[in-house]
Amino acid sequence: MQKDAGIEQYLKIGSAVTIQPLDKYLGRKRYRSQIRGWERKQHIVLDIPSVVDRRLPLHVDKPCAIRFISRGNAIGFRSIVLKEGTARSPFVFVMWPEEFEVVRVRRHERVPVQIPCTLTKWDEQDLSAELRDISAGGCAVWCAQRLSLGEPLKLSCGLPDGGAIEKAPVEVRSVHERGGSFSAGCEFVPCDTATSSTVQLFVTAMLEQFRQEAPIDPSGPAQ
Repeated sequence: MQKDAGIEQYLKIGSAVTIQPLDKYLGRKRYRSQIRGWERKQHIVLDIPSVVDRRLPLHVDKPCAIRFISRGNAIGFRSIVLKEGTARSPFVFVMWPEEFEVVRVRRHERVPVQIPCTLTKWDEQDLSAELRDISAGGCAVWCAQRLSLGEPLKLSCGLPDGGAIEKAPVEVRSVHERGGSFSAGCEFVPCDTATSSTVQLFVTAMLEQFRQEAPIDPSGPAQ
């Protein structure tokens, strides 16, 4: 855990972040936002996340977890909502963290998973599949339908940490037939920063969890 003095080196206006309300009624879901500014030792300003064409309710004095990728590192900290946004000022102010966590993103280390997912082909046909492992650079999927080498696809799935991958572009790099189904190794094609951050944050958190005897707190670093 690092003290707040160094967090400014990781902050950048316009950077994609996820904000997770630490509220048992809202579950563990993470929502996409962006950094809009900050005042050192006081607050960080974020866009209010939108959920199905409405703004996410973030209430003053309620705790939240902020995560983002910066300079090849996963950054995470707990905070408190200081100020709610309005229709005329759609921003949320969160408390400047007293400490934060920094974990180096390892691009090629894979995390084993079993997550239902959807693969969308170039003609918009959706295929049901299962995500079997994932890294910051790619993933492996099982599918009943044969996929072709070099085939462009879009991957969508929910993640156990509350994040979501939404039509992330991938390209098939290897295909193997096993018991009537097909295993495909896919590489992530450069995509939007928010999707890239979602994947990297999930992989990094899972790798850290595997390296510890006890599971990490999914809500992020303690205050």
